[in-house]
Amino acid sequence: MHLDEIHCTNCQGAGLELQPDGQAVCRYCGTTNPIDGVVCARCETLNPADAEACQVCRQALWRQCPACGTRNWRGAEQCAQCGRSLSPVAFISTRWGTDPANRLNELAQDSAAIKAQEAADSERRMAELQAIDQRRLELLSQARQRRDAQQRVWLTVLAVGVAAFGLLLAIVLALTYIAN
Repeated sequence: MHLDEIHCTNCQGAGLELQPDGQAVCRYCGTTNPIDGVVCARCETLNPADAEACQVCRQALWRQCPACGTRNWRGAEQCAQCGRSLSPVAFISTRWGTDPANRLNELAQDSAAIKAQEAADSERRMAELQAIDQRRLELLSQARQRRDAQQRVWLTVLAVGVAAFGLLLAIVLALTYIAN
C-alpha cells in the first residue's frame, strides 16, 4: 500500500506525505500519523516493520550507522542515536579523519615529507660513509708513513753495516799488505 492511499487518523482524508524525518503527515490537516511499518524512502510504499528491503522497489529500508551500529530509517540523514551523518562520504571522511577532496593533498604532502626524510637520511648516511672513508685514508697514510720510517731505519742500518764492512775489509787488506 502506498502512503498516499492511507487515510489520516484525524480527518480521514487519503493522502499522507512522507517528511524528510520519516514522519507521515496528512496533506489536508497537517496531523502527524503513526505508521505501523516502514515506509520506503524511494517509492513511499508501506512495508512490514521487520522488512529489510522494500517489497516493490527492493530498496534497502534501513541504514546502519557505521559509528554506533544503530538501525536508522533509510531516508534519515543523521543517526537517531549518536547524531552522526549516515552518508557514505561522511563515513569515509570520519574514517580517514579528513574530507576526501583534501585526502589526495594530504597524501601528496605525506609523500613529499617521506621523500624529504629519505633524502635527509640518505645525505646523513653519505656523510657517515665519507667520514669512514676519510678515516680509512688517514689510517692508510699513517701506516705508509710508519712503513717509510722503518724502511729508512733499515736502509740506514744497512748503509752503516756496508760501510763498517768496507772499512773492516780495507783494514784487513792494509794489514795484509803491510805484513807482506
